[in-house]
This record gives sequence, C-alpha cells and structure tokens, in this order.
Amino acid sequence: MIKRIELINFMSHSHTVIEPAAGLTVLIGPNNCGKSAIVAALQILAHNAPSTYVLRHGTKECKIIVETDDGHTIEWSRKKSGSPSYKIDGEPFDRLRGSTEVWEKLARALRLPLVECDGADFDVHFGEQRNPVFLLGDKGKKAAQFFASSSDASRLVEMQAVHKANVKARRSEHRQLTSQADRTQQALELFEPLDELTEQVGELETQFESISQSDQAATRLEKKLNLIGSLSLETSTLTALARVVAQTPAVPDFEDTRRLERLGPELAAAQTTIARCNKTLAAISELQQPPSLQDEHSLADTIHQLSSKLLASRRLARRSKTLDNINPPPNLDLESIEKLSGITRGLIEAEKDLHQRQQLAGKAQQQLAAAESEIEDWVQDNPTCPTCGGEMSAAVVLDGGHAHE
Repeated sequence: MIKRIELINFMSHSHTVIEPAAGLTVLIGPNNCGKSAIVAALQILAHNAPSTYVLRHGTKECKIIVETDDGHTIEWSRKKSGSPSYKIDGEPFDRLRGSTEVWEKLARALRLPLVECDGADFDVHFGEQRNPVFLLGDKGKKAAQFFASSSDASRLVEMQAVHKANVKARRSEHRQLTSQADRTQQALELFEPLDELTEQVGELETQFESISQSDQAATRLEKKLNLIGSLSLETSTLTALARVVAQTPAVPDFEDTRRLERLGPELAAAQTTIARCNKTLAAISELQQPPSLQDEHSLADTIHQLSSKLLASRRLARRSKTLDNINPPPNLDLESIEKLSGITRGLIEAEKDLHQRQQLAGKAQQQLAAAESEIEDWVQDNPTCPTCGGEMSAAVVLDGGHAHE
C-alpha cells in the first residue's frame, strides 16, 4: 500500500506531500486545484505515461516520489530538456527503452501492473471521471477479466455491499423525510389564519404611528408654550429695566485722556530700562577687584637656581648609588698588597670626595627645601599669576610649568 506521495513542480503542485490513511482516502476541493493531477502522477509513475505536459511553468525539473508500507521508494523525474528516468530503492535507471529490468523492479515495488485481455493491456487500478474503475460500461469479458485479475476485487465487493446498504439507508431516510414534510404541511395549514391577523396588525401599526405622530406634535406644542412663557417673563424684566434706566440721570462728561495714553508707553519704556540697569549692576557687583602686578624676575631667578641645585643633587645621588652597588674586593695574595694599597688609597680619596659631595648635596637639598617653602608661601600670598591671571600652585612653579617669555 502507498504510504507517502510527494509531488515536486508537477503541474499545479509546487511541492505537495500526501500521506494516505489506512482504508479509503478521499481528496476534495474546488475545480482546478490539482486533484486529478495526483491521479495523473500515479499513472505516470506506474506506467511511464506521456508526460511532456506535466512540468510546472518556470521550472527545470519535476519529480514524483512514492513510498510504500513495505519499505520501497520509487522516484520518477523529468527535466525540461531530457527524457524521464527512474530511481527504485536508490538505484537509478536512465535508459528506459528496451529495458525490462526497470519494469520488473517497478512492478515488484509498486504492485500496480497492467492487466492483459485479448492481447491488449488495460489499467484496473485507476479510473477517469468518465470511465470509472468499476467498469460499469463494460459488462462483457473485460469486466470479468478485471475482477479475476484485480487484487482489489474483494475490497470492491465490500464497497458494493456498503453502497447497497447506504442506498437502503437513504431510501429509509427519504421515507422519513417525506412523512415529516407531510406533517409540516399540515402544521402550516393551521397557520393560514395568520394572513388575516397580519392585515389587522398592519392596521394597528398604522394607528400606532398616527398616535405617535400626534404625541410628537403635542410635545413640540408644549415646548413652544414653555418658550412663550419664558419670553413673556423676559419681556416683563426688560420693561422694568427700561423704566429704571429712564429714571437714571445722564452720564457726566469725561476729561481728555490722550495725555494719559501718551504717558503709558513712556512709563513702560522707563520700567524696561530700570530692569536692564538692575541686571547690569547685579552682574558687576559679583566681580572681584583686579590684582596688583608684581615683578616676577626675582622669582624666575630663584626657580632657575633651585633647578640647577636639584640637577646637581640628582647627579650626586646617582654616583652614590653606583658606589653602593660595587662588589666587595676579591681575596688577594701577598704579591698584590701594593696594588691593593694603591686601590685602598684611591677608595679613601673617593670616599672623602663622596663625603664632601654628599655634604654639598645635603646643603643643596636644605636650600631647595627652603626655596620650596619660600615659593609655597609666595603662592599662598599670590594665588593667581600677576602677569596672565592664571591659577598658581607650588608644584607647577617648581616643575617650571608656569613661565612667561
């Protein structure tokens, strides 16, 4: 039995997969949706029927793939420029003319062969819409040959029995429906007086509409009466007000206001000027007094001297570090005593020189510290540069970062 059908670029099917259920599978749908194309695909797969028209428009190859419940896979394909080919259980067959192997394997795998009768082959597995599979139009030897050779004859007999049972059930249902229709007709006859009642209801609806219109007219008349009462009350109020106005003395003459009209814009302009002056005064009051300028040449000389002494101190420190890293003298024999004495005298002299230089470095360091203290005091008294007005700090001055050409 066929377990799976797959159509790729076949007629109206771009890619369709159908998995028939056990028993009877029915395909339904509107016209030209591709139902007959599935039957045509199975006929082409089973017998390699003419297939020059099946390639979907705009594609280069179409395929029909069928899987059976006993594990066989049959694939039929055709390219736009080429002949059909088969692939049965993975084995390809490209040359179909004159080959009997492909048809034998196809018959064993698909089990949908043609039936021979009177020297001619006919298909017992597929039926067209005008030539059904039951061969109702062939009552002679061909129909008998069909039932004798078809493996589905027993199933067709069962289907015929089911069809007879369905016909019997439909006839019984027809009798029941006919009886029900008679009872319904009798019930309808009981409702014949409804026509007269319908006319009476129509007359009543006309009377009701006339009454509704009269009610609406009465409502409108009531609104008009209420409006007349409101207007009458307003007329009385206006009449009394007119009497009061008639008794009121005449309004006195006013003085000329053109002078006041001229003073208004002038007063507004003066207020705007006052507000602008107040903003300017508030901004000026927040400003600090400019610092007094001093001579910076003495400070530059002091910084230059400190820099020179700092460089000399760093050179002495590097020499001291070099002497500290000298390895101890090696073991000498008696013959090298004179050389060792010379080296010792040289080291003593170097040590004296180093001691003197360290003293000089210490004095320079003290002078540098005193100068740094003096600079810090000066920076505290002068937080801003007297030349450029920039911010001053002791660190910046000592590094030489705040100087002027």
